[in-house]
Amino acid sequence: WSLRDYYGTVAHNAKAVYQRYLGWFDGHPAHLHPLPPAEAGRRYVEFIGGADALMAKATAAYEAGDYRFVADVLTHLVFADPHHHAARHLQADALEQLGYQAESAPWRNFYLTGAQELRTIQKPAMGRAAAPGAMAAMLPVAAMKVDQRNGGFGAFARNQRIDHDAPGLAFDEGDVGQIKPAHLMNAGADLEQSANGIELGLAP
Repeated sequence: WSLRDYYGTVAHNAKAVYQRYLGWFDGHPAHLHPLPPAEAGRRYVEFIGGADALMAKATAAYEAGDYRFVADVLTHLVFADPHHHAARHLQADALEQLGYQAESAPWRNFYLTGAQELRTIQKPAMGRAAAPGAMAAMLPVAAMKVDQRNGGFGAFARNQRIDHDAPGLAFDEGDVGQIKPAHLMNAGADLEQSANGIELGLAP
């Protein structure tokens, strides 16, 4: 039981060990500075004979059960044309089959999540910078992260900036504090204000 690939896998972990000691480069010169995925994808699709030719070959490979190759080759078409629905759905089908076959739970989750995302073109997420009151709640946590051994600042970034117009940010000047060596204190009017935000400086 303990030697099964239920979490990590031999293929995955062997690469991790190699990269830890020797870095990401596998020694193949062509991998030193490859083209970006979108540009490479367009060139691969053109080289193969166009999207229709690639899809025909990928479909035949899928029907033959060559799911790893289908997932790989369709990456080029999806990067070249993210709105090519047939390519996205066929790649999703291949990833789904790989997920069903995967013994490793993380591998299965990546395969199935990738398939799910391919079947639904996601709009760019407009993330919330902070939930209401979250900034005030984070300050005590930040205080605990301060390194007291060298004056209290350590790796904590100085002059943190908070923009008033950050998406979803409920900003209350009274909840903001200044950083001191061992604690945070209410800063109130001591904060330096600018047109677009507030600078968190260091308390004397």
